[in-house]
Amino acid sequence: MVGRDRSVSHCGSHHFPGDGAISLHRKHAARLANLELDCCWLAVPDWLRLRAVRRASPVENGVGNGAPRGRAGRDHDLPRRIAVTRLLAIPVVSFLAVGLLSAQTVEKKETAEASEDSSSREWALSANIAGYIVPHDRSYASPTFSADRRHLHLAARYNYEDKETGSAWLGYNFEFGDTVAFSATPMVGGVFGNTTGVAPGYLASIGWKKLELSTEGEFVFDTKVRDGSFFYSWMELSYSPVDWFRAGLVAQRTKAYQTELDIQRGILVGVSYKRLDFTTYVFNAGWTDPTIVLSLGVHF
Repeated sequence: MVGRDRSVSHCGSHHFPGDGAISLHRKHAARLANLELDCCWLAVPDWLRLRAVRRASPVENGVGNGAPRGRAGRDHDLPRRIAVTRLLAIPVVSFLAVGLLSAQTVEKKETAEASEDSSSREWALSANIAGYIVPHDRSYASPTFSADRRHLHLAARYNYEDKETGSAWLGYNFEFGDTVAFSATPMVGGVFGNTTGVAPGYLASIGWKKLELSTEGEFVFDTKVRDGSFFYSWMELSYSPVDWFRAGLVAQRTKAYQTELDIQRGILVGVSYKRLDFTTYVFNAGWTDPTIVLSLGVHF
């Protein structure tokens, strides 16, 4: 019986098989009341009972859904852990931000390079027709066409080296300079018609601020007439006070028509609008009867 009454319920009396009812002493029952555990009692001897132990409810720690509470003695470390986490997060977030900015910069750069490369691969086309009003001679028109793509230059001309004569050209473009811009195109062409032959030639220009000096020339080796070879040249010096207007001096040497002057000289006045430009040239005024050249060009 002594071993059995160490674990009893909170009831005031118990019945054991073969025995009568046994009543618990009120004082002993009061002591057992201090050991309540979720409405259950544990009876232990007075010398072994140090303090009452109560099992914690699953939701008592403030964590929902029955999650276990944190370890004892750890709650006071929470602010420090949060601070350390923030310190660790700062370099990570900074690294990610730098990475995103770098990626955007590289993407923009690649886009710009792709756009520049795409534009550099496009053809630059130009067509021009010049009408020559020549005194005491037959007037005529001289159409020309050119196509450029990066370093490649292609051109075709008619009534340029001579009347009723055509030519086809292949050249190489290069340019350099910023404040003073220089461009040149060495080329070679074949001439056919009234004059037949082979012609090395060139195009060149140099620009500084509002001034521009341009020149083109060719030496035609006539393969039909031994004495028919000649040098042709055209040179302009112009000033542009505004983008759409220019004026200046011009000189040329040609075989297409003859005047009293071997090297003809004159003035030019030109205007432009979007892709169109129109220029009037007046040669030999004051020296002999003037020759007028009206030039209309389109660029696309």
